[in-house]
Amino acid sequence: MIGVLTLKILPLALLAVGLLFVLSINLLAQPPVSLTLGVYQGVTKTYPNLLPQLKKAAASQGINLNYKYDLPANRSLMSAANGNLDGDILRQPFAVEGLPSLIQVNVPLVRFEFWVWVLEDNLKIIAQGIHSLA
Repeated sequence: MIGVLTLKILPLALLAVGLLFVLSINLLAQPPVSLTLGVYQGVTKTYPNLLPQLKKAAASQGINLNYKYDLPANRSLMSAANGNLDGDILRQPFAVEGLPSLIQVNVPLVRFEFWVWVLEDNLKIIAQGIHSLA
């Protein structure tokens, strides 16, 4: 009885393995995903390591990133909004307000630090009004 049961289950198991193999071959046969992102002027100078790191991270997920470099900031954003580019990087959230075709991917890429420099004579004025800067 056990031998008969094994013979019935074995072909099903082989069929299942065969289907998995066919599916995995089909998945591997898919063309790679390729995205072109707009990069506004100055990004490569300000963050020289960012774009190569982003490209490497995307490649680890099977995504080929291409960049369209040194575009004026508004042109890069509008090209993404119009579909001429797949996206745009390093934008503040309010930059895409009114552009419903763009969706913010909320993953921080860099950290900004802001510093205020003032002359010593203005320090008292700034200290009194520091809360208005926030």
